[in-house]
Amino acid sequence: MTTAASDLRHARRVCFFAHYDRFGEVADHVLLYLDALAEAGFSVVVLSSATLDEAAQARLRGHCHTLVMRANEGLDFGGWGEAMRRFLPLEAEFLLLANDSVYAPVTSLSAFIDRLTAVPADVYGAIESREHAPHLQSWFLLLRPAVYTSATFRDFMAAPVDPALDKDAIILAREVGLTRTLDTAPFTRHAAYDLGSAGPIVRNRPINPTHLIWRYLIEQQKMPFIKVDLLRFDPVRVGSAARWRAIVEPRNPVLAEAIARDLRRFPQARAGSLRERLVWSVDRYPTYWPEMQDFVVRDHRLTGRPIAAAVNKAGYLLIETAGKVVRKSVRRLRRRTP
Repeated sequence: MTTAASDLRHARRVCFFAHYDRFGEVADHVLLYLDALAEAGFSVVVLSSATLDEAAQARLRGHCHTLVMRANEGLDFGGWGEAMRRFLPLEAEFLLLANDSVYAPVTSLSAFIDRLTAVPADVYGAIESREHAPHLQSWFLLLRPAVYTSATFRDFMAAPVDPALDKDAIILAREVGLTRTLDTAPFTRHAAYDLGSAGPIVRNRPINPTHLIWRYLIEQQKMPFIKVDLLRFDPVRVGSAARWRAIVEPRNPVLAEAIARDLRRFPQARAGSLRERLVWSVDRYPTYWPEMQDFVVRDHRLTGRPIAAAVNKAGYLLIETAGKVVRKSVRRLRRRTP
């Protein structure tokens, strides 16, 4: 056993952290997240599939317990599986699977973990999502020993990731599949944001909370994360994402500056106009339509106020019905346009 593996075996908390950067850089926001994990008591193993020069590797090593450079195969699950093979067995009270797909910490990461783990469970996640199917999003999964030492979990992580799968297929097979596998074990799970906290609009609809209600998660639930793809690319055209700085800077000005530097690496990534968002949303699920997003946000804020929530849902359904008619007409026009 190597010295690094031996030291890691006795660590109180361990994190396997998947990293990739298309430019072959180590972004400042990644280092801030790694430092916050260390402050929360984690010995962090970074599994980087980026093409990093020696200086970048040295920079990364200065902020983690161990750096593993690996081929870009299998995305995050490929990296985590490799770490399982290399570094288990462990004696840690928690094993965290994390990655660089979030900016953190917007608020205190240690306080977040303390609140999260105050609820008895075997598996913890930051977010439960119904996108694709109900599951814990895999960018932050905290596991107790009963889980990470189990044959169920180890067999799942040891299974190779099919290189022919695209990103969405990998999410369905691995991220959603992991939750399903652990549920059948059965292990208990708890999420900082779960679908039970949603109102009548969201509860049974396939949304990604980290996009549509990102402000609610930070302001009301003190979530210390904001998704990188939301700010870089705004994939579901959430207009409020452009106002991220007003939310992040008062809570963590150093992180806000790091985010701003990161976004300058992607100057043409965002689509901003309302017209672009309306055109883009024609074929999307109604909760992603720009005109519906205020209803989705209110759906959470009105939890515990059933009459107000019912009125909000009625407004949503009215616009949804009208919107479907309009969008059906738009699709017909598209087909007729040469």
